[in-house]
This record gives sequence, structure tokens and C-alpha cells, in this order.
Amino acid sequence: RYFLTGAGRFDASSVFGEDERWQFFPKVSGSWLISEEGFWQNSGLRDAISSFKFRASLGTSGGQTAIGAFDRFNLFNPSSINGRSALLPSTQRGALDVKPERQTELELGFDASFLSDRVALEFTWYDQQTEDLLLFRTTAPSTGYLSQLGNFGSLDNTGIEILLKAVPINNSNMQWTSTVTFAANENEINGIEGGIITIPESFGQVAAINGEPLGVFYSDAF
Repeated sequence: RYFLTGAGRFDASSVFGEDERWQFFPKVSGSWLISEEGFWQNSGLRDAISSFKFRASLGTSGGQTAIGAFDRFNLFNPSSINGRSALLPSTQRGALDVKPERQTELELGFDASFLSDRVALEFTWYDQQTEDLLLFRTTAPSTGYLSQLGNFGSLDNTGIEILLKAVPINNSNMQWTSTVTFAANENEINGIEGGIITIPESFGQVAAINGEPLGVFYSDAF
């Protein structure tokens, strides 16, 4: 009737700062098969709802492959000046102490079946918090660079997922199974220094703005 699972994972990647390469991500999940309890078995609930399970989980994860192998450095590109080989600095400014994004997600839900398991319903609600977003922001031309990589802001994703499955016909001649799903998600970004970061290479039309979804269309023409 009761299930509990826990796990922990260490990840390492040399693409991040020396003090940020090793990350630990724990998680825990559990479920309660309520329909197996005595009070459920001895009541009319058993006839209406064949099974009912409540579940919950909490865990963390990270984006270990969100950037290139050498993005944290100020890179140089091969070029030619007056017919001789040369190196020119990249337009992207690195960040030696950059660290991976870190996601923490809480998930609650239930699974239920009805009419001797001919109808099943799954419902899930989740809230995912992502800290230390890896973004490229536009820099002032006086720096000598056009953009800079860094950990800027946080992102909150909240949503629900619903799955309804039914078996209207199930006999030796024919089986008919139907599945309907529904999902909805809202995200909001916060913690951006200055309130806004224009996404490079978007012609100034896409930005990360505090209180808005990530990647909204933006214009400062007026």
C-alpha cells in the first residue's frame, strides 16, 4: 500500500567553472494506494472506484550540456591580416565561474480507475523552479563584445497534465480503446538584473523580462 523511493546523483562537467563542476541532485518520491485500505474495501467506494493511488515527488536536476565545451572562455578566431595569419577575439564574452542551471520540481497527483478498470484517470500538478538560468545577454559595444554568457534570473513553470483512458468495447471479437490527454503550462521569469535581457541574434525582438514568460516578443521602438 505504501511506496517510498529515494535517489541521489552526482554529475560533473568541465564546461563549467572549476568550483561548479560537481553537482549533487537528490530526489524522493512516494505513493499511497488508498484503495487497498480497510476503510475503502469495506465501503461503497470500492464499487464506484476500482483503485485510487495518491503520489508525490520532489527532486532536482541540472542542465549539464546547456553550453558548449569552451563557452566559458574568451575565445579567439583564426583570421588573416595583410596576408598573414592572425587571431581575432570572438564577439562573445565568456564567464569563468559559470554554473549549470538547477531545476527543483514538486509534483502531486493521483491515479484512479472506474468500472472494473474500464475507465482510468491520471491527474498531475507540478511546479518547477529553475535557478541560475544560462542566458546570453547583449553587452555594451565599449566592452569589445556583443554578448556575454552568464547565470541570469530564474524561471517558474507551473502546470497540469490529465490523461483519460477508456475501453468501451472489450470482447473476443473487438477491442476499442480511447485515450484523451490535456496539458497546460504557465511560465514566468524573474530575477533578471535591470528587469530585461534582450536575446542576442533576435534582432532585438525577443527578450527575457521579469514577470513575463521566457522569450516574449519585445520592442523598444517607442
